[in-house]
Amino acid sequence: MLRPSTTSRAILSALGCSLLLFVSARAQQPPASAPQPAEQPAGRGGQRGERGGQPAGQPAAPPAKPLIPVATNTVNANPDVYYGQGVTITAAVDQVLSKSAFAVDQRRVAGAPAPTKPTDVLVLVPTLQSPVDPKSYVTVMGELVKFDPAEVAKKAKDYKLDLPADALAKYSGRPALIATSVITDKFVDLAKRLPPPMTTDKRRSAR
Repeated sequence: MLRPSTTSRAILSALGCSLLLFVSARAQQPPASAPQPAEQPAGRGGQRGERGGQPAGQPAAPPAKPLIPVATNTVNANPDVYYGQGVTITAAVDQVLSKSAFAVDQRRVAGAPAPTKPTDVLVLVPTLQSPVDPKSYVTVMGELVKFDPAEVAKKAKDYKLDLPADALAKYSGRPALIATSVITDKFVDLAKRLPPPMTTDKRRSAR
């Protein structure tokens, strides 16, 4: 039987040492870390984890309720149905009561019997910029409430009620509209706030 030469034994010994070193190095390496999840893209609100500007997990705001078109006699016949609702009424200006209040009513056909119950509706306009034209037609929009000075003060905090005493007594407990728009037959909104007048500096910068 042939014995391996000294050179062959040296080569085999070197290969064995290399294999041991390779196995030892592999055993000392830390385990491969799990792949990190991809970063979530920023939502429309500009913050991570939001959807459409709303924080994650928070429900979106409900859409605004549409205005309900009603007639003055319908409101007076079933006021509880419309209290707290946004309504729009197109009717004639029946009476101007103060600088910021008037009553509207449906015009009746000549010779028609008088109604057994009141059909006019009190309109309060905290932002009225110009007086309404008596006997003209207007379209008023806003929230319908049961008239009570304390309730009006809650709904329109910066509004000072200026009704005379007889009107306060007449409309107490009846439907009243806190209007945000009063549109004339010429499509002018009398309740729209006017921009402040331009100062001299603003006029110069606008040139």
